[in-house]
Amino acid sequence: MRGIAYLLVLLLSSACLSMGVSKEISFYDSHGVLYRSNSAGSDVKNEYQLERNPKIILIATLSTREIKYQEQISVIQKLDAEKYQYMFVLANAEEEDRSGYYASKSVAIELLNGTSFKIIIYGEHGELLRESSRVIREEKLEHHLTNKDRL
Repeated sequence: MRGIAYLLVLLLSSACLSMGVSKEISFYDSHGVLYRSNSAGSDVKNEYQLERNPKIILIATLSTREIKYQEQISVIQKLDAEKYQYMFVLANAEEEDRSGYYASKSVAIELLNGTSFKIIIYGEHGELLRESSRVIREEKLEHHLTNKDRL
């Protein structure tokens, strides 16, 4: 019985330690250039001679017809990408929209992990700032894009 309790404690400890740890995500631009979430900010900063590394807003969705996706995209479209210095990446499990930054369908499915919608915000150096299966409202999104703290 003690062995089972010990094993359970180890499993729970391991699960707690893995929470909040971001896994590197690969994505592409409209020309097929490969980026990685932990280095994309510095790559884009150098390429476009920006003042700082942009943050990354990634939306994973089963479909662009999902209500949460549509709500979140309308919030994101209100935010000036140059002012807030962010990159938007779409991970659509239904089809790959190659008109901007996008992740593959398999990455979308992996990120969704059984849900239909997820928004992930990566910091300037690829660190995970926020991950949610709920829509993030404009004020909160602005906060994540203008502050360095994790919420």
